Amino acid sequence: MKVSLEELKDKKTIEGNYQDSSLAEGLNYRIEKPIETYFLLNLLDNNVSFNLKASGELYFECDRCLEKFIHQLKIDEHSVFTLEEFGEELDITDELRQNIRLSIPLKLLCKESCQGLCPECGKNLNSGKCGCKKEYFNPKFEKLKNLKF
Repeated sequence: MKVSLEELKDKKTIEGNYQDSSLAEGLNYRIEKPIETYFLLNLLDNNVSFNLKASGELYFECDRCLEKFIHQLKIDEHSVFTLEEFGEELDITDELRQNIRLSIPLKLLCKESCQGLCPECGKNLNSGKCGCKKEYFNPKFEKLKNLKF
């Protein structure tokens, strides 16, 4: 959704609601229900005040155990642009997409206590222990075993 500078100059304030489900294109998450978005633009002298609120659900795959999980999206952003920065029009969808990217954690975990997968057999350790021996010793360090302190 785009808002033109001319329309904003005429009305001084533009607000609206819209839903968008195309925000996942080319990114590492899925959107099954449209993201609810509210925006408010105010013209203040030579500046544009921009408020953006959005909520929805993003579907990810956990970085540790590969299980699918839902991340609750909540965005409440306030920005101020000069008229020069604003340009001819403001793409609200692009602003929303940028804010979604900033709200996504760097490490995508289904839960903080996620155990991940067993490196030997690949079992999801969140659903129980596996029968693998937990002997992770690198043979390069064999000589260090003989050191006496």
